[in-house]
Formats: sequence, C-alpha cells, structure tokens
Amino acid sequence: MNDMRFRTPEIGWLNSLFVASRERFARNMGFIEHLTIGPETIATEDFRFVCLEKCRPLRDRRRAELLLRPRGKGPTSLAIPLELVEQDLSALCDFILHPDLKFLIIDHEYCNLLNFDLGGLHEHTSLSRLSNLVALSIYRSEEELDIEKLCEWLAHCDLKIFQIDQFQQLKHLSQPHMVQLLRCLWRHQNLQALALRISCGETGTGGVCANLEKEIGTACWPRLQALYLQAVDQYWLQKLPMFEKLQILELRDIKFLLREFVEDLAQSISRCRYLQVVDLEFRNVVDSKIFSTMASGCPLLQRFCVRTLDGGIDMKGDHFSRLLQALPRVEILSLPVRFRMNASNLRDLVNCCSRLKVLEMDYTGLYLSLESLVEAPPLSGLRVLNLGSVRFENPSRYAQLRSLKSIATEWSRVFPQLRRAPCPADVHGPEVHIEENPSNRDADRDDDDWSTDNDSEMSVDDPGLDYDDYGSDWFHMRRRLWKILGYNMDDCHEVITGTNHMWQTDFEIVQLDWPITPLKAFLDPKMHSRV
Repeated sequence: MNDMRFRTPEIGWLNSLFVASRERFARNMGFIEHLTIGPETIATEDFRFVCLEKCRPLRDRRRAELLLRPRGKGPTSLAIPLELVEQDLSALCDFILHPDLKFLIIDHEYCNLLNFDLGGLHEHTSLSRLSNLVALSIYRSEEELDIEKLCEWLAHCDLKIFQIDQFQQLKHLSQPHMVQLLRCLWRHQNLQALALRISCGETGTGGVCANLEKEIGTACWPRLQALYLQAVDQYWLQKLPMFEKLQILELRDIKFLLREFVEDLAQSISRCRYLQVVDLEFRNVVDSKIFSTMASGCPLLQRFCVRTLDGGIDMKGDHFSRLLQALPRVEILSLPVRFRMNASNLRDLVNCCSRLKVLEMDYTGLYLSLESLVEAPPLSGLRVLNLGSVRFENPSRYAQLRSLKSIATEWSRVFPQLRRAPCPADVHGPEVHIEENPSNRDADRDDDDWSTDNDSEMSVDDPGLDYDDYGSDWFHMRRRLWKILGYNMDDCHEVITGTNHMWQTDFEIVQLDWPITPLKAFLDPKMHSRV
C-alpha cells in the first residue's frame, strides 16, 4: 500500500489481464484490497498531468463491476490520481462510492464531472453511502476546482483524513473558495489529519480560519494528530499549541520579514509536547538557535527535517552537540547547518542519537584523520549519510593503495551499514581504477602533486566552508575510497527522498491507518519508493 513500486499494475497491465481471461481477472481482483488506476507513463495536456491510456474494464458498467466490485465486494481503498482523459465516467459513477470503500484518492476533475445531485443518482451511489468514507484526498491541477461539488461530498461525510494537494503552486485558490472549503471542513470535528497543500494568496488560510472561529464560535479539529500546510501565518502560530494531540507537523514555504516571527514559530512548536515529526521549509535563512528551541520542547521527535531555499546556516560544533542531546529518539535528522564536523561530533551522535538512521547535512563537512577515525565509535544504525564533503588530513599520505585500505577498514567499522557515497558531488567524475601498483593514475602522483595545493591543507580555523572541491586531492581520495568500499554511486538526494517518504508513510499508517500521500509520489514513483 505504501511502496509506490508495488501498486496495482498500471492500466496497460490491467488491460492485458482483462483481455486474457475475464473470469481469472475477476477472481484475482477479488483479492485486491487497495486499488490504484493509473498509467505507467504520465502525460501532460494543457499544463496538466493526465492519463491518456484507456482502461478497458471501465468501458461499461458490466466490465467495471469486474474491476471495482468483483464477487459483490470492492476494495477498501481506491486511487485514481490523474484524470483518465476521454474515459467514459458513467461506469465509474456506479461504483466509485460503494459501501466497502473507506479511503479515496482522486483527481479533482471527478468532483467536477461526477453528478451527485440527489435526484440523478443511481441507487448504488446514494449520498448516504459517503458516510462510510473516512479519508479523502483531492489532487488539483491547474484547472479550477469546483468547490460546490466538493462541498456536496464533504456535507455527507464524517472524515478523519482530508487532503487537497496541488503539485505546482502557480495558481492560488481564491479567498471565497477557501472560505467555503474551510467552512465545510469545520464540521468535521473528528478530523485526525488535515493537509492543505495548496496556495491561498497572500492572506493565507490562517486569516480565513480566524474569521470562521469567531463566526461559528467553536474551536477547530480537537482530535487533530497531523497537520500539513502550504503556508503558515500568525493564526497558526497561536493555534499550534492548542492541538493537544498533534504528532505530525509539516509546514512549507515559510516566509517572513521579521526575525521575531521565526522565534514565535519555534516557541509554538516547542509547546507541542507530543510531536514526533517536524518537517519545515523556510524561504529565508534562519538562526540555528531555533532548532534547539524546537527540539528541547519536543522530546518524542523521531523525524526532524528543516530546509531553507537561501543556502546553509552557520552553526558551531558545540551548539550541534547540545542539539543532539535534545533528540534521543530521532531516526531521521536533516538540517541545513554549516560547520566542521569532527570525530567528537560522531561520538555525540552515538551517545545521544542511538536510533539515528538517516543524517542529511548538505552544508556540513566531516573532517577526520586516520587516528581520529580509529578512535571513533561505530554508528551501527546509520543507513544513509549525506554531507557537503568528507576531508581527511593530509590526503597525500593515502596516495598508495595500502594506506588507503587502512582508511577503508576503519570507515566501514564506523559506518557499517552505509552502501552509498555520502557526498553528492562525488557521483560525478571520471571512472576510478584501483591498482596495487598504479602507474599513471591518481594514486601514483608524486608528493608535490598531492601536497602542495593550498586547498588540500586542512585547517579547522579557516572560516570558509566551501565544499566545491571537485578535482582536489580530497575529491580524488574520496572517489578511490568509495571504490574500495564498493559504494553505490547513486544520487544521494534520490535515496534520501525515497527513504524519507517511506519512513513517513510507514509512520502515518501506524498512527492514522492511512498514508497522506502527496501527488508527486504518483508522478515520480521511483523517487518515492523504498531503497
């Protein structure tokens, strides 16, 4: 259900199975609990992502029954993430809301096209059957969303999970439409997860919610455990601590003019004592002190991810060590901090964050010597490491294969589960050859070639943290080291995206019984699958 590589076969395969044997097709579909109807290749039409493949089982009602209600029982979840262009929807209308369906993911076009006026409904799709629906995800393209139709749905549901997701935030949902949508959602007091991954202009959703709260006179969503917002404003800063059961918080596109706003945000998050996932994206560079503020108030944090669109944030090594002390349960840590990590920081990671599986610090450099690596304890649980650079003291000492193998032995002891190169830039470069007696390659360059370059002299006092060391001694040494270790040279960012998505999805299934899957996971399944 959560790994995008193991979804129901795409439409092409479904068509082949259907044509081969309808009886066998119906029998096999009877075992399907989670059904996805989507293409292998995504198409674009008028700047929208669509499906151009025709699904044979949806050509008429009799065939659709074999797909959607074989043996009188349908799947628990149905996902149609993209509009099926020029596909007759009449068959879909009869079955899309059968009583067995609990979880529904659809393109917004189906809210626009399916007629749910009470007088025109087929008996199999009466609005009363919407009461069985507990999770609804709407994916929006650049077309206008028919809020009237969507609110008809919401008026007959008692949802626990609601998501509206627009992949490209180029077109805002108008303010009146947002008011109408949130007014409908306000009635869903059993909501456990709310994902508003959609832009609402400069005013944002907070102002709308504040006005509704005054008008209606009741607080919103007392059972909320997961909140995903495309933008945050002063209203949400004040509201966050009031969600007493909040465990997952994702905020995107956080922009601010005053530093006090970020400090207030950090304080609000620190008052959410049960948070286990914090995922933030800032437009501007922030003060690294807010990381400790948030972490100190959220002792249960398991995933702590922060990104900035303006580059790295300076941080001192001792501040990083104090931050780790506040994260005893963290498994995924992603920070845009820039400092020189050393063996002492590795010991802090072992002592403070024994559960750590993923460490992503694009702007941080790891500075080691063979002696310090020998003394470092193993990070036995760390599976993915992403750094700006790894630099060993005096790389000319390791020009010969024998000395480089001593580094490889200690490195594999300290990082026993790593299987991929930790520096993204190292993926690019000439092919590396490892030879016992090198003749004319990197390893047989003379001492002058290795040690006279100023950029290869490691000085921890140098305030500059420029990790663009392509072609330097450090770069050549790392490339040969990864070759000896047999590391996969895949793109680290792709690996981290997949690992993050799968961890988050697994966590949501445990906490909410259903993953809050973004549209981009269907558009690029490889990037959002287990690696």
